[in-house]
Amino acid sequence: MGKKKRRIDVAAKAEEFKTNPFAALALDLPVVEKPSAPTAKPAAEEPRQSLSAADRELLREFSGELDLPESKRSLPSLRLRMERKGRHGKTVTLVEGLDMVDEPGRMALLGDMRKALGVGGTFHDDQLLLQGDQRQRLGKWLEGRGYRVKGIPTT
Repeated sequence: MGKKKRRIDVAAKAEEFKTNPFAALALDLPVVEKPSAPTAKPAAEEPRQSLSAADRELLREFSGELDLPESKRSLPSLRLRMERKGRHGKTVTLVEGLDMVDEPGRMALLGDMRKALGVGGTFHDDQLLLQGDQRQRLGKWLEGRGYRVKGIPTT
């Protein structure tokens, strides 16, 4: 048999526990008001004065926007590859070709991938590493977002 544990009788010492030892250290902090709602941005001004009169006329005609279809060539072509060497037998999926994407864009893409696929991942030397063989699932997910993908295995 083990020793019987002694319990502290809290009810008997309730008055001691009601005092706050930090009450004397209370600070009078200033009241911070919430910022007001953001105001609407002013209407767009005339196009830049460095443009020629013909260019300004074209901008007015198209109201500053062109209705061109978004091509897939604007997004980089990605290569998927599975690797085990040098990883103690653990399988990882490498995504290459993201060197043209800026750092915040890569981090956002990585976060979306990890949530969508439910796997861990990180960036290392301009390559995205995902845990496990995720080539098929990742390939479908990337193609759904408009990327051109090479290296998707067929089954």
